[in-house]
Amino acid sequence: MNFEETCCITGIAEPRLLVASHIKPWSADTDNRHNPANGLLLSATLDKAFDRGLITVARDRRVLVSKLLRDSDSAQTRDYFRKFEQAPLRSAVRFDPDPAFLEWHNAHCFVDYQSSL
Repeated sequence: MNFEETCCITGIAEPRLLVASHIKPWSADTDNRHNPANGLLLSATLDKAFDRGLITVARDRRVLVSKLLRDSDSAQTRDYFRKFEQAPLRSAVRFDPDPAFLEWHNAHCFVDYQSSL
C-alpha cells in the first residue's frame, strides 16, 4: 500500500481501522476515481472528519483541523484533534497526494474555508 499500511496522519497500523479515502470525492471527479495521487490512507475517525471537511491537508502536506473541532465543547474532542494540527503527513511509498487535489479539498470541503467566504 502507498502509506505502508498505516494511517498517513496517526500512524495507526491496524488494517481493520483504515480507510482508503479520496481527496476529491468520486462524485466530484469521475476521471480521478482510481488515481492513486487522489488518495490518503486514514484511520476511520480521521476519514470521517476528512470527508465531512472537519480536517484537511494543506499543500505543504500539513494537517489543518477545523475551528469546530479545536474549540469543541467536548474536552476529549479538542484534545484528540488538536494534536494533529500542523502535523505532517507520513511519506507515501509511491504516490504523494497531488497538491491540486489537496487545494480542491481545502476550497470545496474544509469548513473553515467555507465559513470565511
